[in-house]
Parts: sequence; C-alpha cells; structure tokens
Amino acid sequence: MEKPNDSRDEDQLCVDVIDVGQGDSILLKGSDGTTVLVDSGPWYSSDQVLDHLDNRDINYLDHFVTTHFDADHIGGHSDVIEAYGSDRIGTVHAPHQEGVEPPDTKAMNQFKDSMIENGIKPNQIEEGDSFDLGDAEVDILNPSQEIDSTDRNENSVVLQVTQSDNSVLLAGDVEGEAEERLSGQYPEQLSAVDVAKVPHHGAENGFGSNSLAHIDSESLIISSSLNNQYYPDENEYDAHPHDEMLERVHEQVEDSDLYWTPFHGTTSTTIDDDGIQIETARGERTLSAADIVALKYYGRSNDLDNEQLTEIEQIDSADLPEEIPSWAEESAIVTTDQTVDETTEETATQSDEESTRKLPQTDEELFQVVQTYADEKDMSVKEVLQSMQKQAEEAVPATETNASEEITEAGEEGIRIREELRSMTIENGTGMSKSEGTDTHSDTGMEKSLSDR
Repeated sequence: MEKPNDSRDEDQLCVDVIDVGQGDSILLKGSDGTTVLVDSGPWYSSDQVLDHLDNRDINYLDHFVTTHFDADHIGGHSDVIEAYGSDRIGTVHAPHQEGVEPPDTKAMNQFKDSMIENGIKPNQIEEGDSFDLGDAEVDILNPSQEIDSTDRNENSVVLQVTQSDNSVLLAGDVEGEAEERLSGQYPEQLSAVDVAKVPHHGAENGFGSNSLAHIDSESLIISSSLNNQYYPDENEYDAHPHDEMLERVHEQVEDSDLYWTPFHGTTSTTIDDDGIQIETARGERTLSAADIVALKYYGRSNDLDNEQLTEIEQIDSADLPEEIPSWAEESAIVTTDQTVDETTEETATQSDEESTRKLPQTDEELFQVVQTYADEKDMSVKEVLQSMQKQAEEAVPATETNASEEITEAGEEGIRIREELRSMTIENGTGMSKSEGTDTHSDTGMEKSLSDR
C-alpha cells in the first residue's frame, strides 16, 4: 500500500467544487493531508477529475463518498477506482437507503464491477455518522431513516464540513421532504453555514424558502453546465439552475455572492486562521442570482461555450430572449440598447420638441394665447396687443441667427408676440394696464393686427 498523503497545509481546509459540467465532484483536503472525494461527475468528465487530483498532488483518497447513484454523480467512479486501486483508496462510502433500489444504468453497473474487481465493499453512511478531516469534522446530515421515501434525491448524502467557526454545506441533490426535515432538524447548524454547494444543480424544487430562511450563507456555489436539457417544456432557456430557485435566492439572500461553474470554472474554498477565501479558475467577479439568469438566457440563445460566457461584461437587454423573467433586469450586467450619448441626445431632442410644442406656432394659436390672457386680466384684445407692441419696441432684439431660425417656425409677427409673452411677467401683469372701460374681446381686431403685419 502506498503511503497516504503526507503533505500538510497547517490549519487549512480546502474544498474544491470541480467543474465537471452537468454533475457534481468535490475534493476536500484537511490540514493534515486527509482527503475526501465526494462524487465523480458524469462519465465524460472523469479525466477532469483525475487531472484535478493530480494537480493537487493527491496520491491517496482517504474517503470516496457517493452521495447517490445518479449518473451525473457516479459517472467517473469506475475510472477513479481503476486509477487508484484498492491500495490507494481508504473507504468507499455509499448512502444507507432502505428500500431504494440502485438504478440499472451503465454508470451504476460499471461502478459495481470496478468495486468487485478491486475487492472493495462500500460502507453505508447515514444521518449521525461523522469522520475527521484534519482539524475539521465532517458530519452526515442525510439520508435519514425518518424519511419515508424511496426517491434517490431525497436519500442523497448531505455533508457539513466544519473547521473552527466556519462551515461548508455539501447538499448533494437533496430536495422535498428530506430538505424540509433538514431545515427543521438542524436550524442552528444550517445558520452557521458560510459556503453552500446548492442542492441538485439549482433545480426548481431545491433550496426551498424554509431552507433559505436558515441558510444565510455568504457564498453559494452552483455546479451545472450551461447547455443542459433539464428545463421545463415551455421554456428551453430555463435550464439548471432554474429561474424559480434563483428567484428565491434573489428575494431571500440577495447579499450572497454566487459562483456558477460554467462562468467561474472550478471554484475553491480555503478556510484557515484568516477566515474564508474563494478562488476560481475563471471569471474573478462574483455573480448575483439576476446575473446568472441573464448569462444563462444569453449564453443559451447564442450557443456560447464557457470561455465565451466568462468574457461577457455587459448584455444589451434587447439581445435577451423575451422569455426571460422581468426581475433579471436588475442584473448589473444588463444594460439598455442605447449608449449614454445616444440617450442624452434623444432626451435633448425630446426636450426641444416638447418646448417647441409649448410655444404657439400658428396665427390661431397665437390668437388663443392672447385671447386667454385678455380674459384672465379682464382686458380687451386691443389693449393686450398695444401693450405687447410697446414692450417689443423697448426689448433688446434677438440675434440674427436666432431670429432667422424662429421666423421659419412661426413667422415674424409670431416671433414678436411670442417674445413679448416670454418677456412680460404675466403673473402680475407687469407693463400692462388694466382697462377701465368695457372689454369687447374683439377677435376681429386680433386677426386684423396679425394679418396687417
């Protein structure tokens, strides 16, 4: 038997959520070099898992945990067992699932064959079990014999890894009654979670409101692929992670930093005396739930790969599919379809148009303005016109350019009357004298004054 890992990272716990596409594979390494591999992802990602183990200088797996027997969690099991053999694997763990029959799938059959060939018998684990990981402790919170269900997801292994005052939750694909039980059974433990691997790749029935009420995690990690087939029939863009789950996160734990493997790649959490640090293989900035929705819809509609997805800095709202939920517009990376200059120019144009519309443009409109003013001031139209003419003679003339432009719009007489209406203090009638005689409000006088000029 080869010597187990003897490399030490003093007081340091490392948790790597490996980017395996649509699936889960997580490597834990304790301060004393003890290692745990949780799941191995789908079959097509076994090379990524083995390469990651090699890059981390892992020559021995103390624990190899199977959360449940879905192919996207055990697809690489047979390759890992063949690569390490029984002499470099301490214990293979599987969930204790009363009445739950393993699926008859190629991945499951290969896993069983590789264990038989290497003389490995799995150890069944359930709620209440635990093992040490250097200075950290791994507690098994699920499956529970209290759950009356034969659903593989509800019987999925859930692990909580705690070192000092910091905690990481690895929730497998738990959902439904089992998740509700966890919320009721372990409210204090869940409230201590700092980093959580979101259950079931962000499926709509994972991370219910009750769970989120207890898990006020600073960071959430979602392991899925960008292009997967787990979406409702009516909306092909709403694949894992689902909008319904992301909206719950958006509403209940909006301050959390989200990491998503298609965008960030492998995401590594380190816990030591300085606290928690998270590093990613790609995409340094963290995301919000709204960001993930926008990236998911845009990425899928444009058939992007992970590298292209990570390079996105802004998304024009006009380029998003119409099926996207409205709350995703709160994403910091979603912008309107206009640049700042275009928006400013359009606003200025609209303002000019509105100002122009407010000014009288035709003789009839000019007459109506003067008529209304005369009515309000109890003056005759003739008196208003005489007063306006007097004010015009005393006013400083407009520049040649301005006069030239405005004559085109309203005519020379219109400019004169308009400028007078602007210059006079209408509210208090400055420059006008109220008539002491009878007000005839002569429309014909107004029309004659306009036509004579």
